[in-house]
Amino acid sequence: MPREKHLLRLAFLAAAIAAAGAGGAAAQEEAPPTATPAPATAPAAPNEERESRELTRTGTRDYATPLNERERAQHLLSRLTFGATPELIEEVVKKGIDAWLDEQFKGNLPEPATLAKALAERKTLAYSAAQAIGELNPRDQTLSQAERNRLRNLAVEEVREAALLFAVFSPNQVREVLCDFFRNHFAIDLRKDACKYFGPSYDREVIRAHVFGKFGGMLVASAKHPGMLVFLDNFLSRRPLEEYELDAIQRGRLLSKRRRDLTDEDRARALEQREIAAQKGLNENYARELLELHTLGVDNYYTQQDVIQVAQALTGWTQKGGLFYFDKNMHVPGDKTFLGVTIRNNPADGIKEGEQVLNILIHHPGTARFLSWKLCRWLVNDDPPDDLVKRVAAVFRASSGDIPTVVRAIVKDKEFFNPANYQAKFKRPFEFTVSALRVSRAEVADPKRLLGALALMNEPIYQCDDPTGFYDQAEAWRDAGAMATRWQIAVGLAVGAGKAAAAKVGDSFWKEITGDTPAKWIAQVAARVCPSGITPRTEKAIRDALVERGATSDVRFAGPLILGLLLGSPEFQKQ
Repeated sequence: MPREKHLLRLAFLAAAIAAAGAGGAAAQEEAPPTATPAPATAPAAPNEERESRELTRTGTRDYATPLNERERAQHLLSRLTFGATPELIEEVVKKGIDAWLDEQFKGNLPEPATLAKALAERKTLAYSAAQAIGELNPRDQTLSQAERNRLRNLAVEEVREAALLFAVFSPNQVREVLCDFFRNHFAIDLRKDACKYFGPSYDREVIRAHVFGKFGGMLVASAKHPGMLVFLDNFLSRRPLEEYELDAIQRGRLLSKRRRDLTDEDRARALEQREIAAQKGLNENYARELLELHTLGVDNYYTQQDVIQVAQALTGWTQKGGLFYFDKNMHVPGDKTFLGVTIRNNPADGIKEGEQVLNILIHHPGTARFLSWKLCRWLVNDDPPDDLVKRVAAVFRASSGDIPTVVRAIVKDKEFFNPANYQAKFKRPFEFTVSALRVSRAEVADPKRLLGALALMNEPIYQCDDPTGFYDQAEAWRDAGAMATRWQIAVGLAVGAGKAAAAKVGDSFWKEITGDTPAKWIAQVAARVCPSGITPRTEKAIRDALVERGATSDVRFAGPLILGLLLGSPEFQKQ
C-alpha cells in the first residue's frame, strides 16, 4: 500500500477509535457530580456573550472520589505544562507541588543543547524592532525579488518556530504555558503591514520579559510596542486636521509640479490628498480593544464615550522606524474624562495622559476580575466557578497583578483539584501538537512543516485574524472537520508521514516498549501517552485495529500504529 494511502487508512482508524471512545457522535458525555450542588444557571461571567464555553468531561474515573497524589500531580502538569509524562509526574510527586512550582516560577532551568542551538541559528530572535526593519527590508536592487521576500518574512517565520520549539523542548514549562496564554491575550497578527518585522522583539520584550512580573508591566509594554501600535492602528490615530492644515496639504501637492505642467488630473489628485488627510483622524481600534480584550472585558464598566476619551488620550502614541515615538502634533489637546476620572491636559508631556489611562486600568477591580476569570478558564475549567474567580481576583488586587502570585493562588484554591475539573478541558491544536511531540520524545527536523500542520488545524501561531487571540474552549475546536486533521497529524507523527513527517518519534521512546503481546505493547504505550488511563472501548478498538492490520506479532509495526491511534484517541485530546 502506498505510504499516503496507508496514512489515510490509519487516520480513518483513529477516527473510528475517537468515535467509539466518545460513545458515538450522537452520544452525550455524562457530567460528573460537582463537589457542591451547582445552581441551574451559573453566575454570568465577563464576556459570556462573546466567548461561549463548554465543559469537556472524562469517563475514566469516579468523580465522587478525591484525586490521589499521582492524579493531583498529573492534573497540575496537564494545566501548567504541555503534557504530563511519567517522568514529570514522578518529579512532582517526589518534590511536592509547592517546591516544583517554586522552581518553575524562576524560569531559569537550563535549556537543552538542541534547543539552544536551534534558537541561536535563528538570528532575528535577538533583533530589536528597529534592527529588523533595517536588516530585513533591503533596498539593494541587486537582490532578487524572491530573496527580498524571504528576508521580509524571516522574522515572522523564526519567532513562530521559536514559540513552538520553546514549548516542545524547554523544561521551563510554566513559563511557556503562560507565554502561550499572554500571546493570545495580547494578540497581534504578524501578517499585517510592518508587524512582519516586529514579532521577535514583541515576543521577547512584551511577553517573555513580563510573564513572571506584574500584569501592568506587560500592559504598558504592549501599548508602547510598535507591533501593537501597528496591529491595532493606534500609530495612525491623531487629532483631526484643521482647515489651514488641509489647505497646506493641497497646496503642497500642487506646488510639487511646475505651474505650467499642472493638469486637471493634478488638481484632482491634490483634492484627493486633501480628502484622505481629512479622514485620517481619531482611530478607536486600540482604545476599544484595550478596554474590551486587555483589561475590563466586553461592555464592563465603560461606555462609548470612555472609548473616545481613551482614544484621544492615546493620540500621538506612534512609532518611527520600529521605535516608540510620541508625536505631540498628533495629540488631541484638552482635558479628558475616563471612568469618572479627569485626565488633565498636559501640553508639556502629553504622553502622561495615555499613561494615566493605563494606570487607571491596571488598578481597576474590573481588570482584576476579567484577568482572573480568563486565567481560571485557561487553567481550571471552561466555565470556572464564580466564587473561585472572586477569590483569585482578590489575590490579583492584593498583589498588584503579580502573575506568579495569581497563578499560585489558582493552584492552591480548593477548586483546582476538584475531581470535577480533572480532564475537563480540551486541547487546542497548539496544545495537542506540542503534547504529542513531547510525550513521544520527538526529534523535530523541520518546524516549518509543523507550523503548516497548525495552520491546517486553524491555529497558526501569531496569525490570528481576530485580536481576541485563539479561543481556549472546547467548542471552538471539537468539530468533526478539525478532528479529522488531528487524526491525520497524530498518525503521521507516529508513522513518519504527512505534515508531521518533519518530526520523528525519539528512539528512546521505542526502547521502553518491550514484551511479546499486543496487550503489553498497548499498556506500555498508553502509560506514556495517556497517564490518566484509557477506556476499555478505546483499548478494544486498538486491539481490533492491530488484528485488522496484521500487526500482532511485530512490535516494530504495531508500536507506531498503537502510538498513532492513541494520539488520536479521545483520551489524549483531554487535559
